[in-house]
Amino acid sequence: MERRTPYKHIAASSVLGAAFTMTHITHVSFADLSSEVAGFLFFGLYFLVLLSALAYGLLGAIAGRLRRFSRRAQVAWLVGAPVLGVMATLVIPTFPPKPWVQFIDVTITPLNERNPAAQGSEVWLLRASDGGQALDLATFVRDGGWVWRDNGELVALTGTTAPLRWQGWVRSALTIELLEHPWSGRVRVQVGDQAQELDLYAATARSRVVTLAPPPSLWTRAQQGALWLADIISFGVLLTAVLLLLATWRPQAHPRVLPWFWYALPCVVVWSCTLLVFCPG
Repeated sequence: MERRTPYKHIAASSVLGAAFTMTHITHVSFADLSSEVAGFLFFGLYFLVLLSALAYGLLGAIAGRLRRFSRRAQVAWLVGAPVLGVMATLVIPTFPPKPWVQFIDVTITPLNERNPAAQGSEVWLLRASDGGQALDLATFVRDGGWVWRDNGELVALTGTTAPLRWQGWVRSALTIELLEHPWSGRVRVQVGDQAQELDLYAATARSRVVTLAPPPSLWTRAQQGALWLADIISFGVLLTAVLLLLATWRPQAHPRVLPWFWYALPCVVVWSCTLLVFCPG
């Protein structure tokens, strides 16, 4: 008799693998991933295939142990899994997770105003980063009021009120680093319709890091909802598997021979971490 392909098992494993992948990227490897679309998709697909394969084996083990219980007990285990997932996301806590990508529109405007103790009203943009990765300041739209300095900084000299603009997709948020020193003045930083004014004067030179994120939108809420659901599924299934193992564990008189893929699993995990650390090498 021909064996039927377990399509439902494969579909469930794919869903669980996608949840594992989203949870892993959100909480473990997000800062290490490439900011380019091709690199991001490569790692996403890599983990999706790897974790879906692991989910396939995990769901098979869970199904096998659930068969030892009555129908009513099986329903209780299945209902309890998402409850465990919700409890885990609240206890760890992982909710609300940060959105993966957002569109941001930033305007940096020198006000040509100064603190009474300041010797000027300059505004220095030292660095910018997207999700922890350095952003080329040449991508900012500027006019002649902003000039380049020797180390690659963008500077609005005293008397300048010309705005500096940047817009695009960022991973979670855009981070800018401004200079505070005796010649610094006041600046307005605007994200969409939200603006804040900063006094950059300081008696001694130091940097000031400002994290800029757009206001919540339907897109960001949809991302947070999907990531939260992925956390619930991931933690719920993992905790249920552990509890099932403990509930059905029985000591064996003879050692059990593990399938070959369990011996290969440590190598796959180590190689995956190495690939992330030394990407693209």
